[in-house]
Amino acid sequence: MRKTKWIIGVLLVSLILTGYGSFAISEGVSGRVFDSATGNVISGAVVTLIALDGGAITPTPPSDTTGANPQTVSFNGFSWLTETGKEYQLNVSAAGYKFPTAQTTWQLDWTSKGFTDTSSADAFRGWRWTQPAGSITVDIPLDPPYFYLKADTTGEETFTPSQTKTITHHIYWDEGAVPPGPVRPGLYCQHALVFLLWRAAG
Repeated sequence: MRKTKWIIGVLLVSLILTGYGSFAISEGVSGRVFDSATGNVISGAVVTLIALDGGAITPTPPSDTTGANPQTVSFNGFSWLTETGKEYQLNVSAAGYKFPTAQTTWQLDWTSKGFTDTSSADAFRGWRWTQPAGSITVDIPLDPPYFYLKADTTGEETFTPSQTKTITHHIYWDEGAVPPGPVRPGLYCQHALVFLLWRAAG
């Protein structure tokens, strides 16, 4: 009889400890990686979850996402179980993209495309956050490396007896940070061409 009570007591303690351990890491973070300009989901990005103060991390990758930590994401994004009250941080890399985004605040345009950041901090830019009592979604925008066509006018206006005007124009490529809001690189080319045609007609 005493042996039976002892076995039951051990089982109860095991259940309590197991339940506590599961509760400690039942919270989580998940999300997708997307192009900040087009809103297209980026597949193949590498996402790493960093525990800044020793918090638990349990990988729960979605379908087609590979790896534990880091995870190479599919269109379904990334996912981990975390620990309530601990600090975490996300780091992302993807060929041809820049992280963090140049945007300092979450854009309404991203929300309209179905993305969200439910963290209390700017986790979408790689900032640390304290895991709340509940799961959060952190969708991460990456900036594409656009090239902008710029027109520059140099030289002097020289008037000969026949009133001929000489102007030198230079067009060059300039790689810069992505400006706020939706980006349309083709618009820069159009502006440059219109500018040149206007100067040639003049």
